Amino acid sequence: MIQDYDMLVFEEDSYEPRTYVQMAISRERETLHRRKGALDPAKGGLLPRFFRRDIITRAFQSIPEDLFPIVVAHDHALIYWEASKISEKIGILPNAVSHIEAGSIIELLKHHYNFGKSTRVLARTGLYHDVFSRKSFQTRNIGNAIQTGTFFIAFLRSTSSSLGYLMA
Repeated sequence: MIQDYDMLVFEEDSYEPRTYVQMAISRERETLHRRKGALDPAKGGLLPRFFRRDIITRAFQSIPEDLFPIVVAHDHALIYWEASKISEKIGILPNAVSHIEAGSIIELLKHHYNFGKSTRVLARTGLYHDVFSRKSFQTRNIGNAIQTGTFFIAFLRSTSSSLGYLMA
């Protein structure tokens, strides 16, 4: 596929979801990947993980080097943001990656709390606000969340991320 594209998204799913949390994340992930605008570098949920060498090299050259040691939460999003300025030739490899999701609410809360803390570190730089602000604190499509039964998970994720951001 890379012969036809400059970047490839590895579409993700959940590996053998068993708990309520894992099944809800799986449903939410599936819905988010099918949404209009899923490939939007600022708002979308799909991020390329495979790039042509010249595209990723130029993208990295555009990112200030002092961000490398501090950016954790939005590293792929920043790379995609810069790469999307160079090329819009993006392909999607379906069902390419399976994640072992958080199995409990506590694991989910811890993960997104830390995500929020990392986002605050990036926010303090004053850079890439358009990338992380929409991704971190967007309210997921409420209609889809209610329809798929993921509203509770989306609420917990958003709340713990916001708390991490505020406490950092």
